[in-house]
Amino acid sequence: LKVLLQIIFNMIQLACFALMAGMIMRLKLFLTPQMCIIVSLLFSEKFLCDIVGFQVKKRWFFAACIALLSCMSVAGIRNINEERNIIGEFENADMENLFDWINTRTLPNAVFACSIPLSANLKLTTERPIVIHPHYEDTELRKRTKQVYEMYSRRSPEKFIQALQKLHVNYLIIENWVCLKDSKDNCSQTDIWDYVDAKSRGQSESICRRLLADDQKFLPVVYSHGGYFVFKVQ
Repeated sequence: LKVLLQIIFNMIQLACFALMAGMIMRLKLFLTPQMCIIVSLLFSEKFLCDIVGFQVKKRWFFAACIALLSCMSVAGIRNINEERNIIGEFENADMENLFDWINTRTLPNAVFACSIPLSANLKLTTERPIVIHPHYEDTELRKRTKQVYEMYSRRSPEKFIQALQKLHVNYLIIENWVCLKDSKDNCSQTDIWDYVDAKSRGQSESICRRLLADDQKFLPVVYSHGGYFVFKVQ
């Protein structure tokens, strides 16, 4: 009975982890080990006999285990070989030029604000401080992310700049293909902000568009090349 309760407990855990993984994909890291624990029960002779309802001879039991492992190995080895045969190279000359400029023309402690994907690459390549990054589970980090992404909203540029200054941001990077994206599919960053901040909808252009159009009125542009615009905040 004790063993049965332990199995039931693990099955309940598996169901909970599966539900969590279904809601948040990253939480599958809890599901996978639990699945391995449950699958290991198939290699328990007693458990297998209880399932099939009769005694299984040891030689057939071991043969079934070997067959199962062999079948798993076929697909596993194929997947490993496919991954090892992938030879790829990421190339983005415009981004590389941006990072070269950052490395040579800015201080090592200069703080940058930009989109999440660019922030991750910037931190990895230049080791400059960033105010947001992809691991946004933290409440404070989500708040900062929303403050930075306000550049795509139609709110006041002056208040946005003040928010950046409170975050001690030295440079703001705007990618023009993100800012100027055609909104015919209603999926641009500005369209999302129109949904979040309905009262500002249609009142003016987005902050990033106004910064790009009036580059010296709000913030000075210190770098522009290949669709990347760097504005000096402090």
